[in-house]
This record gives sequence, structure tokens and C-alpha cells, in this order.
Amino acid sequence: MINAAHLMTRVYTALILGGLFLALTGCGGGAGVDPVVEAFGIAYVKRPLGDSSTSDVRTVLDFQPGGDLYFRNLASLSARERNITF
Repeated sequence: MINAAHLMTRVYTALILGGLFLALTGCGGGAGVDPVVEAFGIAYVKRPLGDSSTSDVRTVLDFQPGGDLYFRNLASLSARERNITF
């Protein structure tokens, strides 16, 4: 006959092993394409910040001409950056 302590040990062991199994299967293999990530390009503006000697951060809100428009085919650091400013 199985006593209560032995039964509880088996139940705890099964719960721990089941939790480890779920945690490890959630990690995935990393192979294949992520179905959530879309392959869209990204456009952004690069420009100088201006005078860095001022302590008032609100001066950054002023319009300062001289920025360039850049485009990357993918939103990743390894994608090639192209200056598309006319």
C-alpha cells in the first residue's frame, strides 16, 4: 500500500518535471522565421543636436534645418542605411 508521504513526493516530482518541460519547450529552437515580425523598411531623420552647451532641454524642440532622411530595407542594425535626401 502507498502511504501519503510517498504519494505526495510523486505528485510534487510530476509537477516539477511538468513545469520544467513547459519552460523548456517555451524557449523554442530559434530556427525558422518569426511569424510576428514583418519585413518592413524604416525611414528616419538624422540631424545634429545643435548647441550642447545649453542646459535648457526645451531648446531641442525648436526647428533647426539641416537634417537628412535615411531609409533601411529592414528595421535591423545590419540593414544597409541609405541617405535619400534630395
